[in-house]
Amino acid sequence: MVTIHNSLKFEMNQLIGKRIMIKDLEWRISEIIDRMVTLIRESPDGEIYIKKLTLAEVTYFLQAHTET
Repeated sequence: MVTIHNSLKFEMNQLIGKRIMIKDLEWRISEIIDRMVTLIRESPDGEIYIKKLTLAEVTYFLQAHTET
């Protein structure tokens, strides 16, 4: 059981820093806590936007991005 938990934690940590596209905007995965993912995007004028999604939603966007 511990091995499965550590493996899942390792896989989630591998997502940190990855970029995903949502509605033609690029977001960077900055942290994952309790299956909630924090995404950050910086606009061209330097404004920072933060969005929180579930791990399932982010997984969907990652899969959609790799299929195209």
